[in-house]
Amino acid sequence: KFSAAISEKMGILETPAENASLTYDKGKEVFALKSAKTGKIVDKNSLQAEILSAMAEFRTAEIAVKMIDDFPQVDDEETEAAKEKAESILTSAPYVILTDDFKTKLQKEDILDFLEFVPVEGGFGEIILGVGFVGEEMKNYLISLAPSINREPVNAVLAYESGKIKEFALSKDGIVLKIDESVLKIKDAFETGEKEITLEVERTKPLITTDSIENLGITSLLAKGESDFAGSPKSRVHNIKIGAAKFNGVLLKPGEEFSFNAILGEVDEKGGYLPELVIKQNKTTPEYGGGICQVSTTAFRGAMFAGLEILERAPHSFPVRYYNPQGFDATVYPPSPDFKFKNNTPAHLLIQTRIKSAKIFFEFYGMSDGRTVKIDGPRILEKKEDGSMKTVLYREIYDKDGNLLKKSVFRSNYKSPDLYPIERNPLE
Repeated sequence: KFSAAISEKMGILETPAENASLTYDKGKEVFALKSAKTGKIVDKNSLQAEILSAMAEFRTAEIAVKMIDDFPQVDDEETEAAKEKAESILTSAPYVILTDDFKTKLQKEDILDFLEFVPVEGGFGEIILGVGFVGEEMKNYLISLAPSINREPVNAVLAYESGKIKEFALSKDGIVLKIDESVLKIKDAFETGEKEITLEVERTKPLITTDSIENLGITSLLAKGESDFAGSPKSRVHNIKIGAAKFNGVLLKPGEEFSFNAILGEVDEKGGYLPELVIKQNKTTPEYGGGICQVSTTAFRGAMFAGLEILERAPHSFPVRYYNPQGFDATVYPPSPDFKFKNNTPAHLLIQTRIKSAKIFFEFYGMSDGRTVKIDGPRILEKKEDGSMKTVLYREIYDKDGNLLKKSVFRSNYKSPDLYPIERNPLE
């Protein structure tokens, strides 16, 4: 405590010694000597003895502070080994940094930020200049690389040809760069002279791997839903693409329920969505994610053709041209309304989405139990001049022997578009 207090109160008097060190001359591309300097510091031992003596005798007289020489630990002649090692590290640059499908070069300029010169034990009690590495600088460098390295697991992508599942894109593990472990790998490479450095990553297996397709019972294309969004504004197309990507590779276990809103997640600016028209509170107004209903509508159509059990579906408030034929749509607006169905097939159900030109597709892969689906409609029951209409859609599901399993009716009651005037963009 005494030493700390004196350093705090009298530090301004002190000029600590400076060890001999090295600086890099970028012009000459060499390490230059920074000579050692002897400093002056408070003689704490003498000062402590004087204070104790004064306290014992109850003296209040002034006490003179004595300054003594502070000698450096590392002299000029003790820097040669560090110079040789630092030059060797730089001479080996650039180092190749890689992992999986990522590759870059660690250049000399980056390495200079990593190097530091510190006193080390040189043998026989001698202190010499050593080469160390600034861990925080190395971490910051790796953190800057992480966005280019990290990736989510990528499911194997399937195609259906000639009645068989055909894999046309291999699965990929998800990877996350392990910063601290990779710092050690780089340090080791500097010590050993290894010029190729494979960074440490943590791997996560995808749900659909190249080897697991048959084990999950995914053997055939059960159904496909599609819709056309031709004529959509660029912002609406943008939102459809972001939304569709959320559902590509979704895997449902037998008996598992599908919730569109749960998988979709937050719909906001942070998610990359743009403002576009949505139907809300008796008006048509721009909000982030407008156009997502194109995705939910396509999912509804695919689930219908696959004969899946529909748990929740709501039509739009008024007819929207992008969802022709009217009566075959499904509106969503998190958290409600939602679109839900149940995987009532005997095996896992894999959803794949794709967009081609101005069409979006939902493909449902799984194991067929022989069911057949008949869709009747949608039929327009009533249509008025103001654009309002009523429709009905029938679906019948038959087992492999032709017996009727279930008949469902989906009614849609659309109001006039005039009741939902377009509002100016409040987000501009």
